[in-house]
Amino acid sequence: MKLDVVVSNFGKIRRANIKVRPFTVIAGKNSSGKSFLTKSLYSFFNVINKDFVTMESTTIATNLVSLMHQLADSVRLSADERFAYEDALISSVELMESVERVHGNNTFTAQLDGAHVLVDLIGKIKKNISELASLMQGKKKYEKVKPKVDEIEYRLKSLEAISLKPDNLVANRIKDGFNSELKDNFQVTSLASLRNFNSPPEELVEFDFGKIGNIVIGNESLKFSISGDGVDLMQEFSSIVYLESPSYWKVKDALERARAASRFNFISRFRGREGLLGVPKHFYDLIDLIKIRLKPNSQNSDCGLAKASIEQSIGGSLVLNQAGEISFKDSASGKEIGLHTTATGIVNLGIIGLLIDRNILEKDSYIFIDEPEVNLHPAWQKVMIDALYELSKIGINVVIATHSIDMMKCIEGIVERFDEGDTEEHFGINMLSPDGYSINDDSSPIQMISRIKMDLGESFYQMQMIGGW
Repeated sequence: MKLDVVVSNFGKIRRANIKVRPFTVIAGKNSSGKSFLTKSLYSFFNVINKDFVTMESTTIATNLVSLMHQLADSVRLSADERFAYEDALISSVELMESVERVHGNNTFTAQLDGAHVLVDLIGKIKKNISELASLMQGKKKYEKVKPKVDEIEYRLKSLEAISLKPDNLVANRIKDGFNSELKDNFQVTSLASLRNFNSPPEELVEFDFGKIGNIVIGNESLKFSISGDGVDLMQEFSSIVYLESPSYWKVKDALERARAASRFNFISRFRGREGLLGVPKHFYDLIDLIKIRLKPNSQNSDCGLAKASIEQSIGGSLVLNQAGEISFKDSASGKEIGLHTTATGIVNLGIIGLLIDRNILEKDSYIFIDEPEVNLHPAWQKVMIDALYELSKIGINVVIATHSIDMMKCIEGIVERFDEGDTEEHFGINMLSPDGYSINDDSSPIQMISRIKMDLGESFYQMQMIGGW
């Protein structure tokens, strides 16, 4: 995806112009805002990527059919009542199938266009239910089924509201989603704490996504404008994942137990309120996704080269067993070793291979990685970059945040093989300064890499001068 994003007054960032391309690099020294930027982009993309219309419509339509069966099972119906009921049941099943046809696997724009089909069916079911209720009115058994009839009518009204105004549902869910996603991924209780503390009070946090839309954050308020085409574009991605410290994976089982215990204890004490778990939501999102073996995309991507390179380098692969436990399987011996006793560098590289194996990384997916160089020897940093580049060539969008001069050298070696015009299309090379600004003077990717290497190598140069080497 090719996108230019402008970020203002967020975290350490005062103003940054970021080029997002199939292979995007955000580089800079420590505390320049790299992690803030990648985590915020993931949070926004992950929310817009969700098909709220299909999820909620499908849930309501499925519940309707279930309620219809419960209604018939609870009382004996007369011939006339049975006739009205069966009409309503047939229409409810037809509605459930139509929801999948009109909403499932369709763009948001197509969902808007097909809404009238569902509205007509809903009207038919409402008429059937009204007729059934009229036939049963005044009979003792009606009191028994009235709660079910009321619930069916309520569900029909909710589904009708979604079908008439799907854009209202999407707007509300996106607003709530942005709010909670930012707080959960940054583990903060207030949006105000994400604001750049050096910016004047009148300047708000803003993300301008160009053709997709923009988001403005006040102290605790959030306003946004997202185009229908922007929603369509973001919902084309099959999956969006974020990778951070491999240390989380070494204690994955303990963190999952902690999540389960925290939910139980918190719900029992403070019903209806949510608490922070101390671990970013994106980690748990990915754990849950890994446990589901996804079907390959219809446009099947060949990720074999990247996966084979990783497995050859680390001498094996990460595997998931039936109990949901991840371990390292050694190629030579065939033995499986728990992650807590596996080298962190192996975990860091191996998790990419596992994501490929589970079909999470395939064409039209997105992966954000914060500091992929962590715990990797320079030789393995090259393996990581080569693998990510191979993935970017087959339609997997890659965004990395790094302060590794070795990693930038690996990227430079790849970019140098491109014609100058092609590099602008495939590589987005971005540099953040410690004072909160992007360093972007429309230089070519290869020039930006040279500048980043010079900046990251400054401390080493100073040590040489001080030491008199």
